[in-house]
Amino acid sequence: HRDLHSFPTRRSSDLLASSAASDRADPERIGLHLLRTEPAREAATVETLREAARRASARGAPQSAAAYLRRAVAEPPPAAADEADARLELGLALAAYLQPDVYDFLHEAAAAAAAPVPRGTIALNGARALGLIGHFSEAYALCREALGQAGELPAELRDRLEAEMLVNGMVHTSTLGESLRYQSEHPRGPSALELWRVTAAAQSLAENRSAAQTQALLRPVLDQDVLAAEPGSLVTTLATILLIVDDELETALAQCDALIDVARPRGWLIALAHGCMFKAMALVRAGEIRDAEPEARLAFDYKLPVAPAPAMLWCLTFLVDALVESDDLTGADAALTAAGQQATPPAGALPTPVLLQSRARLRLAQHRPGPALADARAAAVAAGELGLRHPVFATWRAEAAEALVALGEIPEARRLAREHLELCEQLGTPGARGSALRVLARTEPEPIPLLERAVELLADSPARLEHTRALVGLGAALRRANRRADA
Repeated sequence: HRDLHSFPTRRSSDLLASSAASDRADPERIGLHLLRTEPAREAATVETLREAARRASARGAPQSAAAYLRRAVAEPPPAAADEADARLELGLALAAYLQPDVYDFLHEAAAAAAAPVPRGTIALNGARALGLIGHFSEAYALCREALGQAGELPAELRDRLEAEMLVNGMVHTSTLGESLRYQSEHPRGPSALELWRVTAAAQSLAENRSAAQTQALLRPVLDQDVLAAEPGSLVTTLATILLIVDDELETALAQCDALIDVARPRGWLIALAHGCMFKAMALVRAGEIRDAEPEARLAFDYKLPVAPAPAMLWCLTFLVDALVESDDLTGADAALTAAGQQATPPAGALPTPVLLQSRARLRLAQHRPGPALADARAAAVAAGELGLRHPVFATWRAEAAEALVALGEIPEARRLAREHLELCEQLGTPGARGSALRVLARTEPEPIPLLERAVELLADSPARLEHTRALVGLGAALRRANRRADA
């Protein structure tokens, strides 16, 4: 274990020749020495460094892989195709441990590709890495450029590029309109992958179709295990969100665990954080609060220092939810402060209304109905800009009604609660309907029948948190009615 920096730099060809004579030489050991050599545009050096990076990635060391690949790019590879591949591999290694300069290498990799198919493949892989990190507009642009290049693309590659472009375009108002226009102008029919089903199902967030319709769209993709081949794709993420808000929690948790199982041994930190944060979302809804909090904390701690704010809001939201349900209100407030999200969150981002709703629930738990109402109304504006009507995703009416009750503004609270119930009836899941009945009961002089119906609906629902809330609400109402044994 001698200090490499004590040796002068050497030509890489000389080092490779001497290393080849040793039976014990392996690419990573040679690669450590190649880091100290002078660039000489030698193909053998580039290939050895790339192999060293592949082995480092396989053992869960993306930082080491990135070091080898930076040196390979500096060589540089003599062939344009090799240079494009090396830049892609470097970008993916940087993305694996959340480095901010990832986009430059991925964009350069796509530009260096000489033909439509390798350019499209690089763009797809690059866009998936960018989407996981939270550089959604850059991912959208990379796919759009690849789709717009002259030349025919294989059907499956085009399907993947279109789906990736659309899901990245849906998460911010700056690209939402263009994404929706593209989707309407390029209707997709049956295909080998049928990823179009996920982007079509996503319209339920805006149109609030019944959960049965949404899940019927998703079912063929899930039954054929198509998403198993797309572990780093935001298409899989979007499908997971749709499963959670429609209370298909067991399937959603399986999707999250599959991503975590792929990411953990590879040291693929961004994918690990991604899987953990949506697992936390599902666990909170399932009432598994003690299990949700560490998953959300892991994702938050990884993403906070490096992820753009619109991406970091997701894990912050689920951490706040878990802490509020654990009655750790101080911890929830501290997380908001650490993330710089005590004031106005970023405009136009898909998770913005979701965070505001979680913050409103925290304010209600703190007995601060005024700030809770302000957050709920801000969430209404943000949801309107994104066209969100799904009542489990855009819950702001429920939080606003709870705050208005606490402020004594019962008629307005009842109006919003009834609107919320109507949307939940349209969605059709017991979890949504039971939750809405509980909120409406807060506004009515005779709450017990509504709460009894809510408990009945929720008894067999996977939404165990909502069932718990309904039981607590019913117990409190029975106690106030002097039915203490029933309470």
